[in-house]
Amino acid sequence: MKLLETARTRALWIVVGVAATALGVLAWTTLPAWPVVGVAVATLVVAVNTVTSRLAKDTCLACGKSLKDATWSEHGGICSHCHQINPPTHAHLAKLDAARARELLEANRQASTNARPDAPASNVPDRQA
Repeated sequence: MKLLETARTRALWIVVGVAATALGVLAWTTLPAWPVVGVAVATLVVAVNTVTSRLAKDTCLACGKSLKDATWSEHGGICSHCHQINPPTHAHLAKLDAARARELLEANRQASTNARPDAPASNVPDRQA
């Protein structure tokens, strides 16, 4: 089962379990509803955050392995374990944009140094009146 499907299933069962527990506590006791609902919501937030915390890290969404040694491109990272393509994060896109800008600058420098000295500076021929 894929990591994302597993996280969704666990989160769903946590929500169902906490809701059933809260309803059971309210039905069997004479406690006011707001404190019980507050504790249930706080429990849900902590539990779902714990289950989904791996999704914020560089882990494969299919197998759960680390993507530290993955090959990244603008389309995502390829897991070295299961070869699944994972979506890129903002940090990886920023690194790719910086690397692409450096490559373009280097290509422009090489093109300008490799240009013939007798060639015009632009592709538009000079017009003489």
